[in-house]
Amino acid sequence: MRDSFFILSNGRTGSTWLSSLLNDCDDLLTRGELKWRPIGFKPSPHHFIVDHTTSSLPALLEEKIGPDPKFTTHEIRACGSKMVFDPQCLLEPEIYGHIFRAIPAEAPLIHLRRSYLEVFLSFNARGAIHRLSERAQKNEGQSLDWTMRDQIAGQNADHRPPQLVLIQWGRLRLFLLDRLLRKSQVQVMSLSHFMEEILTYFIHDVYLASFMKERKATRFVDYAEISSRFSELASFVGSQLQPQQTNALLQTPFVEKLPNLPPELAWPSQMASYFCEVLDDEIRAFTLSADRAEDVARWDTRTRSFTIRSQRLADFMEMSEAAWKGRKSAFRLQRPDTVVIRPRKPIRAAVEATA
Repeated sequence: MRDSFFILSNGRTGSTWLSSLLNDCDDLLTRGELKWRPIGFKPSPHHFIVDHTTSSLPALLEEKIGPDPKFTTHEIRACGSKMVFDPQCLLEPEIYGHIFRAIPAEAPLIHLRRSYLEVFLSFNARGAIHRLSERAQKNEGQSLDWTMRDQIAGQNADHRPPQLVLIQWGRLRLFLLDRLLRKSQVQVMSLSHFMEEILTYFIHDVYLASFMKERKATRFVDYAEISSRFSELASFVGSQLQPQQTNALLQTPFVEKLPNLPPELAWPSQMASYFCEVLDDEIRAFTLSADRAEDVARWDTRTRSFTIRSQRLADFMEMSEAAWKGRKSAFRLQRPDTVVIRPRKPIRAAVEATA
């Protein structure tokens, strides 16, 4: 079995961009997107489905890749894939544990992160699209991941302008706003749903970072660092890419880096930005600490809720309590520094994955 490497991240963090850049190295090959059996959308051919029966991610990758044409034209030193966690649902901690047990201890792992507000806007204001470069559209070479080509090309024509995401903060009923704004380029979202989506990104990152701390062959990379650290990352996963080749690949990528959207597209912007900054700071501090996931986000199987310990998060929740508190609220403050989330979105458990 060939050496394997994996990119682990939330969605919309640049994983397709980085994966395509690594695949453009002559001696590396990346294919597909590993997914814990998803809900809310039908898997596409580029999704390599993982569930509780999957005992080895490298073996699954080897099976899915098969006799790839790149093997006949290049000497491949390592094969990789990306595993993306999206905001459709939360996962019980056992799922993260199962995934990591299916990855060999020596396999290089890259944890890719991005500002939570940028991730949120990429999902909600722009939509989950990619843009092929002119080079890829001309079909130059065979370096673009064939498992991703149809998926990326199918989204390439989507040039709709980004929409404003109006986060409902006051007591005005959402359906009235929906009626007023139905024909405009505006999405209305409750504050509670906004916070739950951002906290889903955060919980994914907490568990991924916690497991990464147990491994030696790991890199924590911010979206903004992909270009500046690309040579290091390519070498880390096994490539013998030369510096002059690095510059050429970065200048002519197959998948273009889309520009960041202005934070003002989430309104009220100051509230949205501050909430995301709190959790951005929390995950950065957690990544640098010796803490485990259980020190920050504790899962209660009895109540099916997450308890997050963070003084800054509790302070924010207390400040905004009047806006999100209600009979069906997903949140509860447990002072002095604890927030309890009882998610309204589905929670995947390992034993439920094949249902």
